[in-house]
Amino acid sequence: MKKTKGILIIPFGGSGAVHEIEIDTNNLDNYYKNLKCDMFTCVDIDEKNTVFVDDEGLLKSPQKYFTIKKDKSWFKEDYNLGGRGLILGIDKNTGETVDTTLSSIDVLDMIKFRKDGFHVEPKLEFIAF
Repeated sequence: MKKTKGILIIPFGGSGAVHEIEIDTNNLDNYYKNLKCDMFTCVDIDEKNTVFVDDEGLLKSPQKYFTIKKDKSWFKEDYNLGGRGLILGIDKNTGETVDTTLSSIDVLDMIKFRKDGFHVEPKLEFIAF
């Protein structure tokens, strides 16, 4: 069992919440359980941390959202995500999950919980080679 320090983002229940957790990252079921989803994807938020989110989060309704602020990440614009998020560190040399370098205070400064009624229209973009 490999316990890894992470940050769980929960946009539900009033104003939303952020919790520091430890998760056994060797068991995929722990990702699904914490994210409350059937399929997840990863979005790098900086050179050392990745947020795991419901891959179908933008398709579910009703849904709650959070936004990663552009000035607190390497995104060129604010990045909206649907459902829960799980931030873990990533070792770029091995691809292994490691402890996040962020604290819950860092994450609260980095994200914005969206109010009821906020909605993101999912879109696909195809780029020809």
